[in-house]
Amino acid sequence: MPAEAVDFDQLREEVAALTRGSIEQPAAVAVPPFPVHVLPPTFRSYCLAAATSIGVPVEMVAVPILALFGSLIGNRLYIQLKRGYRQYATLYIAIVSAVGTAKSPSLSAAQWPTDVLQKEAHALYKKVLVEFERDLEAWQAKDRDARGLKPVRPRLRHYFSTNLTLEALVSMLETAPGVAIIRDEVVSFVKSMDQYRGGKGSDRQEYLSLHAGAPIKADRRNGEAVYSTHPVACILGGIQPDVFPSLHNPNGQRDGMLERFIPIVPTIGIRRWTDEDIDPALLDPVVDIFREIDRLPTLDDGQGGLCMQLHPDARQLWCEWYDENAELQYQTKGVRNGYYSKLPNHVARLALILNAAWNPDNPNVLVCPERMTEAIELGEWVRQNIHAVMPLLGESGMAKGTGIHSRIKRVLQTYGDPEGWVQRGVILQKLGNVKTDDFAVSLRYPESDGQIESRRDPSTTTKPAEQWRIIPAATVDDSKNFNNPHSARHNAGDSSNTSHSSTVVPFSRKPTDDDWEEL
Repeated sequence: MPAEAVDFDQLREEVAALTRGSIEQPAAVAVPPFPVHVLPPTFRSYCLAAATSIGVPVEMVAVPILALFGSLIGNRLYIQLKRGYRQYATLYIAIVSAVGTAKSPSLSAAQWPTDVLQKEAHALYKKVLVEFERDLEAWQAKDRDARGLKPVRPRLRHYFSTNLTLEALVSMLETAPGVAIIRDEVVSFVKSMDQYRGGKGSDRQEYLSLHAGAPIKADRRNGEAVYSTHPVACILGGIQPDVFPSLHNPNGQRDGMLERFIPIVPTIGIRRWTDEDIDPALLDPVVDIFREIDRLPTLDDGQGGLCMQLHPDARQLWCEWYDENAELQYQTKGVRNGYYSKLPNHVARLALILNAAWNPDNPNVLVCPERMTEAIELGEWVRQNIHAVMPLLGESGMAKGTGIHSRIKRVLQTYGDPEGWVQRGVILQKLGNVKTDDFAVSLRYPESDGQIESRRDPSTTTKPAEQWRIIPAATVDDSKNFNNPHSARHNAGDSSNTSHSSTVVPFSRKPTDDDWEEL
């Protein structure tokens, strides 16, 4: 089946049928389906086909492949939220699922495009190594005065590693924009940190800093030092639910390591046999996108790559969502609070990865509102996974998200026709993971508050579709925030007025320097 002929809806249904069963999920909160539509078509078709072949939910392939793509981007691209604040494509991913739920085959399927590049790099390395050894032998045969410069031994281009020390990672990052660390069991990798130093080293702290993109320097015993100014390394692997809490430090204390990992909690049903396999033709377009990104120049001028910025409308979406998340974070404590504090970074990094995947020929193009909306939707899906692991940590799994109201507004802002109208079915489809009844109720609050309005599509006479839009030239008092009647500005005691576009509902405030420092 050629790549362009893939029926996404049919594949999605096959995935659901194969994974529908009675095996109990390890957490008390069921996670909604993965929003597969956020992926570019080539990624989408491959991930759905791979998931169908293995008999797992699509997120078990899709999320790891996004992380691997992020490691390929490495430090060649960064997204700038404002001057002085940037994010690279570093993701730590943990698939939280029991033994025998096909975590390893799913990771292998996601790794396939990266494997292609690594095999090609290794073949090239062996070829160049033969040439080096020949040149070295000829150099050594010459008189000392006639030798000239000694040939330099080539170095293998590393795309990923399955077993490495911190020093080895930093050495890889000297010649690679980014590296993926792939482990069947993430917890074994985390526990191995500092094992060569009797538990008294600083590897764990370095990986905490690595997630934030801080420069990393490893001093070797022989006196040599390796240094990376803008390190990017993505960690991905599986973890069993009963050992998930062990991502905390060995003393059981919170140091932020657990909160840095995005937990993926798939609903695994009975994995019945299927004759479906992965059409190799679906892989080629994905590899082409990986190769396109791998052609980006590696900048060694200290600037840290090409800058990806936000379209003004995408920035407004980001600021609105940031405020909503900040309010939810303020209302939480403990591990959940820590997870929420990391969500803005995750959303920004996902926006970077999605924008590059959709635009491989021009990856630092402005992030459009659609890409930002998709990154936010992914971020909200991640929030639901966070809720799902809370019972594993001894906390309640129930918690609210950033609200359907604000997500409805984002859809209306992004997908409206020239007059701003969007059909009801389109809104529900773009929201994803929202029950029809909840959606119907959520439409009524902003409507009664004078922020949005509805009509029947005048272009059709037979059962005309219901349409909605943000009321043009609507001026909404900040105390009537679209998602929460208590705005962040009101809570902060800031009564200043800010000018906004008259066609959209204003957000409560923009992130400040202090906010970024807290992240």
